[in-house]
Amino acid sequence: MMKGLEKGRLQDAARALCVGRAALAYARGRESFGKPIWQHQPDFRDAPLMIVGEGANETQRNVVVGQLAGRGGPDA
Repeated sequence: MMKGLEKGRLQDAARALCVGRAALAYARGRESFGKPIWQHQPDFRDAPLMIVGEGANETQRNVVVGQLAGRGGPDA
């Protein structure tokens, strides 16, 4: 049963990353008053999101590789 929970958590994490990527892409492409919204407040507010997102991507890759290699658990 625990193996199923591990796979479910991995799937949930992958979905959350995809939603975050989609939200960031939408915000980057959105315009108001004829210019991109990030130009209204150019203080790089999405930079921390991008950094966290890349860290999450790397962690997810490591977990997937661990699962495929048969190493389960939080240290996968």
